Formats: sequence, structure tokens, C-alpha cells
Amino acid sequence: MRRTLKEKLKELKETSPIPKVKTHPETIIEIHELLGKLYKCSLDFKLDYGIKWLSGLEKYVEDKEDRFSTKWFNDHLSRGHIVEVELFGHVNKELTFAHPCVVLFDGSYSNESGGWMLVAPISTPRYQDGGDFTVDITELDGIKHNSGVCIDAIQVIDKRRVLYQHELADKNKSKIRTEKLDEIDFSILKYYLPKLNEKLLDIEQELAQEKLAHEQTKEELIELRKINKELEEKSILMKQELESTQ
Repeated sequence: MRRTLKEKLKELKETSPIPKVKTHPETIIEIHELLGKLYKCSLDFKLDYGIKWLSGLEKYVEDKEDRFSTKWFNDHLSRGHIVEVELFGHVNKELTFAHPCVVLFDGSYSNESGGWMLVAPISTPRYQDGGDFTVDITELDGIKHNSGVCIDAIQVIDKRRVLYQHELADKNKSKIRTEKLDEIDFSILKYYLPKLNEKLLDIEQELAQEKLAHEQTKEELIELRKINKELEEKSILMKQELESTQ
């Protein structure tokens, strides 16, 4: 079917305006057949998976059905806040359904068309899994259970996927520690931008060498000032002695 659909899309490039699906009987039949396959497939889901799938599907349908009147999460967030995100829609082993995520960047401040964010999902089973793409966080980071931040699953999402913002027992907003956020940033840089990471490491090494050279020069300057002071003192004494003999 994909090949046929691809050909249809090519044909539509020459069509203006593009008609709605309900005006095209062949496409209606294809949608019906595909949804029938999806229905049969869903009957074999495990019940907990099926319920989560329904919840995600409902939110997806709400978005497509009436994306302007439905109330969605629209608060500004800071780097490190934890939000519950509906990640419905996945292939193979991609993370899906509702997951807590740490906000890495809230694009609402710079995007007038509204709400997107860069987030990294949080998964309890990933805690201390020894993986290169996991940053461990604990209760000190505003979560109930020790978990791992999934660096291999970072993604840009629309804020309409946000279900709610996590809170602590005292009603303050949950927020990951700055040092852990820095660790996440360094991991992203290391695995997603390795060339840039190498350059930064080289710069840090050069800076460390320059600092060492600066400290050595500083010590030499202090020693020279000390010697100069001693010479000045000796010069004064010699001048005094000379004057006393005259």
C-alpha cells in the first residue's frame, strides 16, 4: 500500500486545492481496511498496554478533532523541571505512552507560533543500567524513585503532549539538580556532537595549560619582586654606610 500511496501523493502535487479525504472513496476504503487491521492487532495487546494505548490514542484524536478549543498545558517551564509527557506513537522499542521527562529547553520563549520543548524521558528501569546513554538521578532530583534519564531518547515535542507538571510533597515544582543537568548536557554533547566535544576538550586542555603557565609566571614575578626588594634594601644600607664614612 505504501508504494501506491506514494504515487498518489506525487499526483496531488499538481492538484490545487487539495480535496478532503471524504471526497475520495478509494482512500476512505483504504483507511477503513487499515483501521480494521489495527483493531484486530489491538485485541492481542496485553490489557495494561491496551489501556495505555487507548489513553494515548484518545489524546491524539482530541488533538486532531479540535486542536483550538481543547485546553492544553501552556505554562512556561525552566530547564530542569519535570513534566509528564504523552509519548504516544512509536516504532519498535521507542519509548511510548506517558513518561516523566526533564525539560532541557522550553522553546515557548523564542517561538511565537507556540509551544515546543526539548525533553529527555525518565525511566525507572534505566537506573544504574550501566549504559552510556543514561544519567542516573535520585530523590534529590525531585522524583519518587531512582531513575535514569534517557539520553538516547531526547526529542522535541509540542507542549500539547504535556499532561501535567510534577510536584514535590510541599507543592514546589520538581526540578533536577544543576550538576545533573550539566551531566546530561555533557552526555548529549559527547554522543551527539562528538567533533564539537573534541574541540571543547582541546580548548579546556589548552586553557588548563595556560592557567598553569600563568601560575608559574605569577610565582616567578613574586620571586623577582622579593629579590628586587632585597636589592633595594641592600642598596639603601650601602648608601647609608657610604654617607657615614664621608
